[in-house]
Amino acid sequence: MQSFSFCKIVNATAVRLLEPNRYWLAQPKHVVNALLIVFFGLLHIADGLVTYLGLSFAAVDEVNPLLNYFAGLWGLGLAITLLKLAILFAIAYIFLGRDTIKSRWGTATLAWADTFYSWVVTNNFVLVMGT
Repeated sequence: MQSFSFCKIVNATAVRLLEPNRYWLAQPKHVVNALLIVFFGLLHIADGLVTYLGLSFAAVDEVNPLLNYFAGLWGLGLAITLLKLAILFAIAYIFLGRDTIKSRWGTATLAWADTFYSWVVTNNFVLVMGT
């Protein structure tokens, strides 16, 4: 009777997942870039939700003049949705061209943008929850 080894099962599964294409192992920078771009998109979605909730249900003011202008024209929900969709299309374009990011500066810029926007979303969330 053979002993059950969880580590052997995990190792065999990892080899099956990574071995056939080797992309994940051969191109780690491309994988990191892809993850950074996806995270940036998720941050924009979170920012849209927090902004909508904050402006609809809390006593906070919007400082983005572009959003203020379009909210006056179309209403808050539609303005946030359309502006965030435009940003998400730009992010999708960057995602599709992520293999052209050759320099480490490109990856560093993506990481900086994620860090900064994480701070923005966190700050907005704390502001909305504090009112």
